[in-house]
Amino acid sequence: MNFLFFLIPYLQQFGLQIFVYLIPIFISISSNFTLQILNKRHFNHFVIYPFFIILMAFINLIFKDFELIKSIVIVQYFLGVFFIVFFLKGKRINLVAFVRGFYSCCLIEYFHVLILNDYPFYIKIYFSNTEINNIFARSALESDSFRLLGPSLNSTVTSTILSVIIVSLFINKIFPPSSKMFFHNLMKITLLDAILIIFNFILCASTTGYLSLTLGLFLSLLIKIKKLRINWKINKNFLISIGFILGIFYILFSRIQNLNNVILKFIELKFNYGYISEVMDLKILDQIFLISNTRELLFGLNNSDKLFIGGDFLLLNFIMHLGIILLILFLILIYQQAKNINKRILITMIIFSSLHYGTAFNIIGQFFLALILTETVDNRNISKIKNNNINLSK
Repeated sequence: MNFLFFLIPYLQQFGLQIFVYLIPIFISISSNFTLQILNKRHFNHFVIYPFFIILMAFINLIFKDFELIKSIVIVQYFLGVFFIVFFLKGKRINLVAFVRGFYSCCLIEYFHVLILNDYPFYIKIYFSNTEINNIFARSALESDSFRLLGPSLNSTVTSTILSVIIVSLFINKIFPPSSKMFFHNLMKITLLDAILIIFNFILCASTTGYLSLTLGLFLSLLIKIKKLRINWKINKNFLISIGFILGIFYILFSRIQNLNNVILKFIELKFNYGYISEVMDLKILDQIFLISNTRELLFGLNNSDKLFIGGDFLLLNFIMHLGIILLILFLILIYQQAKNINKRILITMIIFSSLHYGTAFNIIGQFFLALILTETVDNRNISKIKNNNINLSK
């Protein structure tokens, strides 16, 4: 089973997205398909309510003249996470295997491009079936520098997932294993794992990823300040360790990829009025103006050639297809399924990033979100965990 969780981050790059849905089914079958959500609250939140939202989405689309196949594609794209959660809820989740598979997939891509100056064959095959003819045009930063596309084949989505992992490790650092904030499924993450996760996060060079990380760190520290006394000595050592790691990365990365030029170019491109204005005009306003009345806002647009799935500002894209009512119901249910505040911090980061590219809707992002929603706390194992959680201060 562990190998399956390690393998999943590779599936989209190899064009095997369907297995992201088939593997949870296999896990359920191999676990005798026992739904361990028998109390009324869990049954409603993980079975009844998702089924109701999916049914509403199909009825919505059919009444707007969408064909059945296209309706299935739309529902799968925006609501597919509920399918994965249904089959994984109550099962043994190996989040650590998924994390290691995720950053190893990033490393293979990075060093392949760095050494051979070309992308792995399976990534080229994937993009050969799209409108993107030059992958480097998608990933180039400055000069010969490039940023990671990662398992999601999107730097923003990959960066956001890595930022969520970093924040979850940070939460484990500032909260004890006895706290409900602690992510017990990450207790086997080592210092080497953490270094490689941060390294890959930097290589993604995503503004949205950096903003998501900032948001997650701020919210977790805010909860820490409100709930418990801060151990400033531990946090000081933690910050010194992170600073040292980032310093080493800066030296290594600057020799390989002209980091100074990359940073200056990145700031020049992303943090200026012209870029922001272009994004607003081409990527937001053009979509918003397609919504011409209250009915379209509430229930989405009728079937039209102007509609497309994906792109930028995916929450707006959700509204255009299914309407703001279903979006609100989707968000409410996601937060209800994440009953602990630590999960809700991570989900807030994912939803925030979906204002840009859709971390919550990308196939790898869906599986990662499902892992967060199905991650469980077993207080019976706390005594075993206390001496095994990650220690970044040494």
